[in-house]
Amino acid sequence: MKVLHVIFSFTSGGSENMLIDILNEQVNYCKPYLLVINNIVDYSLLNKISPLVNVILIKRKPGAISLHSFIKFNSILFKINPDVVHCHNNNIIPLIFPLYYRKTVVTVHDTGTNIFFLRLYKAVFVISQSVKLDILKRSNRINDCIVISNGIKASKLNKIKKANSNFTIVQIGRLVHEKKGNDILLYAIKDLPNVVVDFIGNGLSFDYLRQLTKDLKLC
Repeated sequence: MKVLHVIFSFTSGGSENMLIDILNEQVNYCKPYLLVINNIVDYSLLNKISPLVNVILIKRKPGAISLHSFIKFNSILFKINPDVVHCHNNNIIPLIFPLYYRKTVVTVHDTGTNIFFLRLYKAVFVISQSVKLDILKRSNRINDCIVISNGIKASKLNKIKKANSNFTIVQIGRLVHEKKGNDILLYAIKDLPNVVVDFIGNGLSFDYLRQLTKDLKLC
């Protein structure tokens, strides 16, 4: 089976890091391809992908309406003739020739995503129950979404011998408390002894979370 994953850009983010894990796992079961449409690419991330994955870069200028890019994209589709086209941005399907719609699925990685094109996909996957509810609440054209939670390969986790008695929680991701719930974690540990939280990431909520940490007397 040939699976073509399509994404607009490839920089450091949740979607891209999840996709790296998926591609590296799929080489054991099928023939995966990665197609990046725009010229926004972090090559250090690409180096984390198995050499068994076929990586294709179209290098389109972001947002450009280009007949050349459209033809190039669909020529690649025709040449590969994948069994599945897996899009990781909901608005990729207008760039795809309708002949391939029956093979094309999408994963929605966040709440608040524009849902206009979702009805064109053969199947809609989401990363959480909250994303599913967000889509169904806003759309009368989508009957259902398939929830597949983000995972991590357990073998990548290293056991660390603690040097103190604190219990440490690490949260990795954007600091956007309205979506990520970073503040909920701080409230949850407020009255727990010997619990330390490390946030790894950056975002609009950085100053808010720093002040909340002080207000809750967690530092």
